[in-house]
Amino acid sequence: MIKHLHPNMGYVQIGIKKPSGRIGLYEPLMEHCVAPEITTLDADQPSIYESAFISYGKGGHYFDEIGEYQLRAIYHSLDGSLVTSDTLSFRVKAPHNSTDEDVADLLLGDEQGTLFYLLGSDSEFLKKGNKAFDTLISDYTEHPLTLYAHLVKGINAGRMFKSISADKTVSIRAPQYKEAVSQLSVVVDKSEKEKGADNITLNMVMMRMAADQKASGDSKAAKETAERMVQIFEKKSLRPHVMQMIESQAKEIIEAPGRKKRA
Repeated sequence: MIKHLHPNMGYVQIGIKKPSGRIGLYEPLMEHCVAPEITTLDADQPSIYESAFISYGKGGHYFDEIGEYQLRAIYHSLDGSLVTSDTLSFRVKAPHNSTDEDVADLLLGDEQGTLFYLLGSDSEFLKKGNKAFDTLISDYTEHPLTLYAHLVKGINAGRMFKSISADKTVSIRAPQYKEAVSQLSVVVDKSEKEKGADNITLNMVMMRMAADQKASGDSKAAKETAERMVQIFEKKSLRPHVMQMIESQAKEIIEAPGRKKRA
């Protein structure tokens, strides 16, 4: 089967039924062109996983109504056949208090949705969205949804960002590894206490955090993160093949050559 399960790649589509009864498809802001990679599901690897943010796309915010939603995925296989998933039902509840309302207002702008989709950006066109995330982090530290502002800021900080001015001058913001690790550490700490991200997202965050530590020259910290990742997931009673994958990821982090740490 094709291993690209993220709907941005086009091989999987997500149908959404809103509380109003309206049915539509999740459409990504941009589609990614990829050559299909094939994997075989067997007794040793009976399943594969992908973390996908589908709350915002071309249709804006897809879960902006109070009430029950239904989701169903369609996988397009190589032979042209379609494989449909079971229907997932969940309920979006109204804010419980004024703090929840304030946090919702800070999360539900179009710029914030775009930042979640991109996993962060320095773009001036998304300045208000980034300011909203900064407000979440500074004023609503203990709110459970603030974790996702840390996630977006952390992923973005660990990447290089290029800006092109009107006169075609290119400005480069180098990766800020220390800031990235600081932000992602919050996600890991809260998730380890079962108050944060789901397992798939947590795995992605810890892999990225270790990569940032390695890139900054701190191989010791990257090794500690890799070992901690294994310890966290060992407590979760995951399927054997999933645990083997995580252990293999940790081994790759530890054994990969790193840069010399700066003084």
